[in-house]
Amino acid sequence: IVRRGLISTPGDPKLINSLCYALLRAGRVAEAEEAFKNYSHGDEDQKVYYLATQGLLEFKKGNFTAGRSLYSESIKLCKQRKEKDLVGKASLNLALAELEASTKQASSAVQIAMSVSEGASQPDNILLRKEILNMMQK
Repeated sequence: IVRRGLISTPGDPKLINSLCYALLRAGRVAEAEEAFKNYSHGDEDQKVYYLATQGLLEFKKGNFTAGRSLYSESIKLCKQRKEKDLVGKASLNLALAELEASTKQASSAVQIAMSVSEGASQPDNILLRKEILNMMQK
């Protein structure tokens, strides 16, 4: 669906972000990296998503320190903008990346993410919280 959208609106940062994120979550890192080459965050609103997706890309490539740093920058921007739901979403995605990579920081990242996203009403955040809890039970 996203690829079709990109045919009618090539270079759309929201669509490219969605494509990269979906590819990364599906483990298709090389494809996501290729798509990310066409990704320009455009305006400041999109920078938050750009940094977080780039962070996930780095995690998937095994560059955990770089990934963590990019996620932290994205979270910092969300906090500056006082966007609690986005802070939660970015934190949850970071925690999920840490869990999937089995890093030493995973437990701490999960605790922080669950705390900042507590009472989340956004469907994305609710699903991410459930996914993290499921992973923790395995």
